[in-house]
Amino acid sequence: MNFLNVSEDKSMMQMAILLFGMLEMFLGLAGVILSDFMPMFNVLTILSGTAGLVALVFCITQPSNIKVYDVLGMALVLAYGTGTLNSLASFAMDGNSLVDSSVMSDYWLSRSLGFATAAAGFLHVVGRLETGGYLFRKFDLSDLQVSKSIWFVGCVTLLLLLFVATGKLGFMGSTSIATGYSNVSIVSTLVLALVTPTSALSIYLARIDTEKRRKFLFYLFAFILLAAQFGFGRRIFVFAVIINLMVAILAVRPKRYLSFKNLVVLILIALTVQAATTAFFTLRLARYTFKSVTTTPTIIQLVPEAWKIYQDRERLYLAEQMNENTSTRSFVLEYLAQMLERTSRIEPLYGKNLARAIVVATPSLFYPSKFNNPLFGSEEDLANVHFRLPVWDASNSVLTASVDDFGEMGFFFLPVIFCVVFSIILRNIGSRAPPVTIMLIGVLLCHILISVEVDVSTYFSSLPIIIIILISSWVLFTVNISGGKISIGSKSCKTLPVKTHHTRYFI
Repeated sequence: MNFLNVSEDKSMMQMAILLFGMLEMFLGLAGVILSDFMPMFNVLTILSGTAGLVALVFCITQPSNIKVYDVLGMALVLAYGTGTLNSLASFAMDGNSLVDSSVMSDYWLSRSLGFATAAAGFLHVVGRLETGGYLFRKFDLSDLQVSKSIWFVGCVTLLLLLFVATGKLGFMGSTSIATGYSNVSIVSTLVLALVTPTSALSIYLARIDTEKRRKFLFYLFAFILLAAQFGFGRRIFVFAVIINLMVAILAVRPKRYLSFKNLVVLILIALTVQAATTAFFTLRLARYTFKSVTTTPTIIQLVPEAWKIYQDRERLYLAEQMNENTSTRSFVLEYLAQMLERTSRIEPLYGKNLARAIVVATPSLFYPSKFNNPLFGSEEDLANVHFRLPVWDASNSVLTASVDDFGEMGFFFLPVIFCVVFSIILRNIGSRAPPVTIMLIGVLLCHILISVEVDVSTYFSSLPIIIIILISSWVLFTVNISGGKISIGSKSCKTLPVKTHHTRYFI
């Protein structure tokens, strides 16, 4: 099926996702079963990697038809399937074998990739059981709401620039005042969480607004918010680009995807991502020169050193280092295979890792002594010691956390539980909150789920942030003060003129 030219009919789209999910489950489980009898890794990697690319294209081009289940399913198969395919191709071009270079056998790699692919498909299938729960909704705003949006987006942009300049938001998204878990800035964390939702909101309003000055301001703020994220991590920047692209298509769907204009846009996006990747890599090298410093250096402090590294080292050397880093770092499947293999011989943690994540995510305001809790720490500190593995900075995800606790069944347990919880939040907000609040929360959830390579405690720690954004944006966009009088809502305000091509309204 050509996903680039599908109809807007939701029932057909939901059927397409259902069939795709069932196909993923079939491929994944077939890989698991056949891995007992024959080498399946290379074939399964190609199929799973292709499925990840198809899922990505679908989510980008059909943002109004996806749910939280689809985003996490896409992220899982993209990380474990397409990421492994990238490493497989990179090693093959260098004349090497990915399996031979791995500490895990073909059997366990195939088995873990099969389960991960099946888990992604299972999420797509379960998501179809809900009649609602869509992640993104189109909406129209009054003039007053647009004015409030400009102030909101502008304030977040200024705060971001101020925090980056002063070091409150450091390289790779650091929000620590000093080294250690207990010195995280709550305000910096909130601003960091708002960056992608605010840039997406700005892009959306820029696309539908017909007033030129406001459109220019929205585009300007969106560009600043997006560009500032390259220093927070390559994955964060790429995911932010993807989400902004999804929201841009949500606002006004292109009449044609294959056009000269869109080709130029794609080339510019690719060049921007490549430039940002180079900049991030040199900044990370520059960070190593500040190891003796107790406080985290600001991005502004790192820039001169990064530029010096870029000039002093041969560009060919940088290209080689970046290529090696990209080919190896995308092979996140290996750690998952290690966990799966260990749970076949050693009893899993039976929820202990989940308890650890809750302890880590609980605000110290409510649990001041959490730093003394034996469970406080990283997933590797708990799981690797339990499974008799070296403790190192591994590639965590909701799958590794769930497999640590529940073995093979973990592939299907925690991912669905988190999606159900996030879907309930989104569904309840969607029936009561103002449109801007719905978009901010929807984009925030999308960003959390698409950033799959995180400690599962991130899902828990996002809940207070969601509550804060929900309350503050709700008050901002529903309470109006005029002539000394306070009113709720904006029914008396005239409607903002917008582009009407393929536009639906959810107010």
